[in-house]
Amino acid sequence: KKTYSISRILQDNGLFNSLANSTPTYKQSYGSDPYHLNDVLPVEADGPFWKKGDVFLCLRHKSLVLLFRPSDESVVWYKQGPWLTQHDVGILSDDKISVFNNNFGLLSNPQEGSNIAIYNFADDSVEFVADGMFFSKTEGRQARTENGVLLVEETNRGIYLLIDANDEIIARFYLPYYSNASNAMNPTWSRFYLKRG
Repeated sequence: KKTYSISRILQDNGLFNSLANSTPTYKQSYGSDPYHLNDVLPVEADGPFWKKGDVFLCLRHKSLVLLFRPSDESVVWYKQGPWLTQHDVGILSDDKISVFNNNFGLLSNPQEGSNIAIYNFADDSVEFVADGMFFSKTEGRQARTENGVLLVEETNRGIYLLIDANDEIIARFYLPYYSNASNAMNPTWSRFYLKRG
């Protein structure tokens, strides 16, 4: 199996100076982690904008999501923002992805909250859903059920939300500490299972 360097991917595709070298990395905050790769999502089927075997890479410290093609080591697509310090990329359809937008940076106001960014490859547009309904500063996950309900994990606070298509919270729950039921445990990237029947 081949090992890939994020810096080498950016350099070989002529993107290092514009995406990495030009954006600050604050040693006090990030130390030796200038990219913070927090999600790698393999593409499992061909589509008009990607091929099976491609991978979406989510680089938190650069507010960057890119689509990498290992077969020829090329960057097929990338977008830096409008999300900030994002997590958890998901494929919604053959032309849309979702991104857990932490929406938190050096000059951000935490009261603005997080959201889910939906990027449309067909027209290069971004829509924000569940805007300001939750906040997770440094982590987060999102998934959709077959009937379109959005599951959000506020990882920092250990809170889960189920949000319907009208941006209404239909359930909110958390895992209480065994010693103090009023405090939530941090689940740290839990899994969501669908029960059929």
